[in-house]
Amino acid sequence: MEIKVYDIDETIIEEELNEIEKDNINKIFEKIFSQSNISHLIVNCYATENSIIKKYYDHKEGFDLSEFAQRLKEAELKQDGTRNKQIKVGSLFIKKTNDYLFLLKLENIEVIDKENNYEMRHSFSTETEYYKGCIFTNDIENITIID
Repeated sequence: MEIKVYDIDETIIEEELNEIEKDNINKIFEKIFSQSNISHLIVNCYATENSIIKKYYDHKEGFDLSEFAQRLKEAELKQDGTRNKQIKVGSLFIKKTNDYLFLLKLENIEVIDKENNYEMRHSFSTETEYYKGCIFTNDIENITIID
């Protein structure tokens, strides 16, 4: 299993993850993509010839997962090349196994940390309005999008 996290804003930064962080991120994937989590809007679709999923499917072994982050960053730009401020800044979480590819964009939200003197900080939420996901099962005719 491979897990990656890319912070996406004006630039893309790949997070250096230790094993504890990878285990915790895997728990996030398990919670959000659980069969029992029915609070999603689920859409099934397929990969077009020029899609990043098709490129991944064709070149799985040598594929650079950071290309997903690059495509997401590009998709969040306005026509003039500047970042669309209506799209919340977030991070792309990727989990790759032999049989599955999970893509999860979690949006940064501001929270108040009661345990730390009510300090305001940026964080993530697993509440449905703060993420979008994709499940790819090596079938380019059946891709699940979660919004």
